[in-house]
Amino acid sequence: MKDIIFQLGSDNFPRIRIGVGEKPEGWDLADWVLAPFSEDDGKKVSEAISNACDALTVMLESGIDAAMAKYN
Repeated sequence: MKDIIFQLGSDNFPRIRIGVGEKPEGWDLADWVLAPFSEDDGKKVSEAISNACDALTVMLESGIDAAMAKYN
């Protein structure tokens, strides 16, 4: 992400974010976000990615505000 911001010269661009939840106590943040997903979490991630694709379609067809209203 840092390199994208550097290349664009700005952090002012639309993003679709998928969260991984709060890190468990005692975990290093990098270890938490880079850890493999459990089977249950993997299913949730697949659904989130599908929703993100749908949101991107709405963004491209109807604009960011329409996508935010529908998916946030």
